[in-house]
Amino acid sequence: MATRPLPYVHRRQLRDGSYRYRGYADDQDGRRVFSASFLTEQEAYNAALGMRGEAKNTSDGETLFDAIEKLKEEIRTKRTSGTLRWYSDHLRAVDRLIPGETSLHRITRETVEQFVRDRLRVVDGQRKVKPATVNADLRALHRVFALAIRRGAVRENPVHQVDRPRADVPAMDWFLDDELRDLLPRLPTQRHRDVIQFLAMTGLRRSELAKLEPGHIRTKLRQLVVLGKNRTRVIPLAPALDKVCERLLVGAADGKVVPGGTHAIDDLFREAKESCGDRRLHAHALRHTFCTWLIRKGVRLDVVMRLADHRDIKTTMRYAHEVGEEGVEAVERLRLLPPASDRAAGQ
Repeated sequence: MATRPLPYVHRRQLRDGSYRYRGYADDQDGRRVFSASFLTEQEAYNAALGMRGEAKNTSDGETLFDAIEKLKEEIRTKRTSGTLRWYSDHLRAVDRLIPGETSLHRITRETVEQFVRDRLRVVDGQRKVKPATVNADLRALHRVFALAIRRGAVRENPVHQVDRPRADVPAMDWFLDDELRDLLPRLPTQRHRDVIQFLAMTGLRRSELAKLEPGHIRTKLRQLVVLGKNRTRVIPLAPALDKVCERLLVGAADGKVVPGGTHAIDDLFREAKESCGDRRLHAHALRHTFCTWLIRKGVRLDVVMRLADHRDIKTTMRYAHEVGEEGVEAVERLRLLPPASDRAAGQ
């Protein structure tokens, strides 16, 4: 099996077929700076680490590889398989540029900044990856250090000190109330209609719906107990969901309101999307719909934040992105008073 090339090393083939290696780093202007030439890749790699203010030291505390594995172990016990895949994908990108044998103590702000520059480096006029992808990589690395700090392996999180590359925020999928009302009759079964209406009027995440048990639906109190991503919360149920909840409880099995977990929910949405032909129809679009409806109806941001289980008010503020006709009408009502002198003259 071929060994993986070491990062931060440039290889050049000579006329006699042999190779020479140089380590590299970026200066403050983002220009690549090379080390002297070496006969071996390892020597060039060590020179590159020196240029970056790092030192490859496998005995200096916990390594990045070990820290990543500990994070994965925690995710396996607390999160879904989809969450584990997300972290694995982004931490694989980290591992390609920051060797797993590197001690956590040797990963500094400069190390992370260099990682960002390498990921965003322009090749043939195009970036390797989008800024949003790099930001996701940084979120995953941030979580690695946050867990390491809780375990006492390190004291500081170098990702905290790094500015995130600016990324365009993609438009969110959501539905106007009349759009969703027109869409429901085009769905294949009553079960599809009930699940979609339930999500649109509760704002549950896909994973939260998968964990929902019959006892969590308190029909008499019109309350819903949600085992959330950040905490367990109790939210009110709209009266319009009374019949929907009754039918969902009748169809419950294996101790779950929607048996089969997230895979069954994905299948349901795939069937629904094929039936109605609307590409926006996915579970998270209905969560966006719930939050947007509330904000359009004048509900305070802090209330929406609690109902949706957002950790940061900035997440909730994204749902103020669409104001539609209400915004037009509000602006049209604005009037500028004439100058005081004009008002006095009119008296």
